[in-house]
Amino acid sequence: MARIRYLKPDFFTDEDVGKLPFHVRLFYQGLWVFADKEGRLEDRPKKLKISIFPYDDINAEECLQELTNVKQYSGQPFIHRYTCDGQRYIQIINWHKHQKPHHTEKDSNIPAPPEFPLFENSNENNNIKSNLNLKGNLNQLKASTKLNNRSLTVKDRLNSFSLPPDKQTWDDISFRVGLTQDESDEAYINFGANGWKRGNKIEITSWEQVEYAMTYWRNHRNEFKRKEGTNLTTKEQIDKLKKEGRL
Repeated sequence: MARIRYLKPDFFTDEDVGKLPFHVRLFYQGLWVFADKEGRLEDRPKKLKISIFPYDDINAEECLQELTNVKQYSGQPFIHRYTCDGQRYIQIINWHKHQKPHHTEKDSNIPAPPEFPLFENSNENNNIKSNLNLKGNLNQLKASTKLNNRSLTVKDRLNSFSLPPDKQTWDDISFRVGLTQDESDEAYINFGANGWKRGNKIEITSWEQVEYAMTYWRNHRNEFKRKEGTNLTTKEQIDKLKKEGRL
């Protein structure tokens, strides 16, 4: 069932969107209106072609493939295609950042992605390095990713939580809950300035709690205030932490 969705003005000036062929941009918008409350829909190219382009000769599978490519500037794709219990689905990336489904809209009956990609932060090499196995809780994640020319398993990183949290793992979880790299950086600085405590003032002690904290921050970020004396911008503080070897 099609739904009414938001279309922001900056969609038209987005550099990654601008690199897409014209018909793929329109196809991408078409996915929005057929996606459910969580930005998910069935991965059925022929059906999507009929629903979005009933009068045009376009290849829906090629459009989907184009949208799964990692973007040059953000290091993320537009959509994530996955399989669950033998069925193929699509998750639109950063769905809740751009869409605000009505509260009366029916909850999604499509399972969340059992695997979600980890992306290289550097724009010089935007290749997908590995997949997170998200079945069960975060402590059961199994994947490996190449960081700083060395192999480090996500499982090892998640089982060795300490403060301040490992920034790469923080970014991985931030992306999974729908945050951009800039938002992940900002959250990292804000939580750090507030003593790595969640909204209920309880200190974060595990990666599972990081996911809950990031989800809460995504929805209530305006409530977070830095401590007095923290005058540097998010970028300046991130650069400072990098120089200190803390990132």
